[in-house]
Amino acid sequence: MYDDLVIISGKDRATGENAEGPNDMMEEIQREDVNPNADNDVEATTKIGLDNLDTSFSPLQSPRSATVDKRKKRKRSIDNLMPMTDIREAASIIGSGIAKASEFFGKAIGVDAEILEKAQRIDSKLRKVPNLALLDVTKLVCRITQSPELTNMFFGMTEE
Repeated sequence: MYDDLVIISGKDRATGENAEGPNDMMEEIQREDVNPNADNDVEATTKIGLDNLDTSFSPLQSPRSATVDKRKKRKRSIDNLMPMTDIREAASIIGSGIAKASEFFGKAIGVDAEILEKAQRIDSKLRKVPNLALLDVTKLVCRITQSPELTNMFFGMTEE
């Protein structure tokens, strides 16, 4: 929208030594209409004596373009900030989703840590049972820790 307004109002016109305004453009168009082949006429250049002229195709730099323009930049309009608020809202929604997922995974990891701790306690209690081989202890620990109900039942049992 800004670009359209600039074209209409014409505030963004070139200024300076080599600037070309609308009047200059019209004069140049009229000159081209009068002599349309002036740029492409090889014979005209040889008649004038331009054969010895150095014609390089490198662009010329004006003194103004070589220096850095130190004018302040235009401030952005408020219309450009609307997408930013939408992005901010989307980021906050994503952030809250990540927080919920982190809490869920934290609880899951906590449950895994609790199961591991219970498995170690079950292992130490089963090793105290006489006449149980190490392989049998390992099988029992795996079977008991597979189910939370079996784990709770094991810890609810008395030592008798």
